[in-house]
Amino acid sequence: MYYSQFPQEDEIAKRVYCCNGEGNYFTNCLTQGGCDEGLLYKGKGFIQLTWKSNYIAVNNILKEKVPEENIDIENNPNSVLETKIGLLSAMGFWKLHNMNDIADNNITSSDPLTAIVNLNTPSYDERQTHFDEIYTILKGN
Repeated sequence: MYYSQFPQEDEIAKRVYCCNGEGNYFTNCLTQGGCDEGLLYKGKGFIQLTWKSNYIAVNNILKEKVPEENIDIENNPNSVLETKIGLLSAMGFWKLHNMNDIADNNITSSDPLTAIVNLNTPSYDERQTHFDEIYTILKGN
């Protein structure tokens, strides 16, 4: 036997992604039926930015680093789907989590970065394969 009902992605997003990403989700955030706002903050862009709190934090970084761009992904989260803003938001997320410190530490595995970007994923092996291929190309070996 198998589970025949497919996940309802929008219903999951409504219940999860409007949360601020802090505290105990079951007592502080999740409510029956969720909120429609959660649909706006599901994964988008090059880094699949999720959670309203991440959109806010990345937005603050972008306002500081590139104020001349007048970016507002908090109030216009679909703008992350545009190439330029999507790339800038990925760079803002990278900055938010000080990922250069990890990447500059001669890492030989994608695991330290994956643990920041998406810890709860079954794709570590696949990511490591891609990392190894790209790492070899970039090293010139």
